[in-house]
Amino acid sequence: MIHQIQEGFSFKTFVNLSKYAGLTTSALADILELSPSTLIRRKIADKFKRNESDCLYRLSQILDASIELFNGDEESSKHWTNTPHVALGDHAPNQMIMTSAETDAVLDFIMRLEHGVFS
Repeated sequence: MIHQIQEGFSFKTFVNLSKYAGLTTSALADILELSPSTLIRRKIADKFKRNESDCLYRLSQILDASIELFNGDEESSKHWTNTPHVALGDHAPNQMIMTSAETDAVLDFIMRLEHGVFS
């Protein structure tokens, strides 16, 4: 996985991850702060930059942890990750992928929910 992130994820990976997250490709591009023209360039090149790929990897971590939280229920997981939560500063988990600190906060929140620790 490290090599794939360093080399840059393909556009197909981006599209598949957007579907997995229950997002349109333009919504995911907005989360990544990619303009429409940049998204088109990534599609033509079939490669994302390292930092963008890292953010996509973080999103996959959040989605996997969320699906586990909901015992494999992908629809509940999609709803949960697309919904803002007070414990996350009124941000949706899928929006918290730009930094490792944000992603760690989401994963910590999921862990607390799994173990019944709400404070």
